[in-house]
Amino acid sequence: AFYGFLVVPESLSLENRTAFSLTKSNPFRALNNLVRSNAMGSLVIAFALFTLAHMTMIQTWVLYTRFRFNWGTLENGVLLACVGFLSLIVQGGLIGRLVKRFGEERLALTAIGVNVLVQIAYGLAPAGWMMYPILFSGFLIFTAGPAMQGVVSKATDASAQGVTLGSLQSINSLALVFGPLIGNWILQQVADLPPTDFRIGMSFYFCAALNFAAFILLAWRLRKSARQSQSN
Repeated sequence: AFYGFLVVPESLSLENRTAFSLTKSNPFRALNNLVRSNAMGSLVIAFALFTLAHMTMIQTWVLYTRFRFNWGTLENGVLLACVGFLSLIVQGGLIGRLVKRFGEERLALTAIGVNVLVQIAYGLAPAGWMMYPILFSGFLIFTAGPAMQGVVSKATDASAQGVTLGSLQSINSLALVFGPLIGNWILQQVADLPPTDFRIGMSFYFCAALNFAAFILLAWRLRKSARQSQSN
């Protein structure tokens, strides 16, 4: 925070800046204004659904793999190391090329759609080794978050960029609170089922449903924007 305040130059031009006020800095008020906005509401809700699904998955992953595959520290550590490696490749170098080729809107929509299939596959996988091909075949999911933030940023007025992106971080923080509560409650309901029962993957199916809802909202919003652009 000190580095950003003292060293990093302000990128927003003077004419697009607004005066600071405690009312505007209230994250819940800012979120409420974004959700109620005709231009931003559906995008923010789609981002919130995607983020809640992501946080629910990562916060319940270790418990799920222990219930389903009897994985311990080593097995989870190896797979999560692969997650970090894949994330580094995709977000560190590949995402820029994908955005240039497909655009942020199409990339975000595709990545969330792939995420729906990946979540279902995780929940249905009967053996632990299957989690690896599912992970690597769904590499596009690592582009969903940055692409969604890009879509929201492009749809935001220049004078409201800081408020909007700050509100997205508030959504991330809220998802970090509610994701584990929801995911662990779902796991508790199915923890006594045998590992071969497909219902034990219910937390992943819940995440897939959230992503599907985000996909529908984003597709509707992008189609609406395309129609408006054609009419203009």
